[in-house]
Amino acid sequence: MFSIATGDDVDALFTDWQESLNGSGYPVTQGADDLLDRSIEFSGPGIANAKIIVSPTSEDGRSIIEFDATRD
Repeated sequence: MFSIATGDDVDALFTDWQESLNGSGYPVTQGADDLLDRSIEFSGPGIANAKIIVSPTSEDGRSIIEFDATRD
């Protein structure tokens, strides 16, 4: 697991990442709760399951994005 801080538009990042993951053989599964929580779940070659989530925006306006994955 690792995390990054960014001032970029998280919704735009998530849209790009979902398209890239789906187009690369890593189907994204996203339920209603995921939409509210701003998260992406996916699996695919070499990845049993993975999740990307956004923590609440910090005081400096940056978002913390956490990545967690379990390899096959």
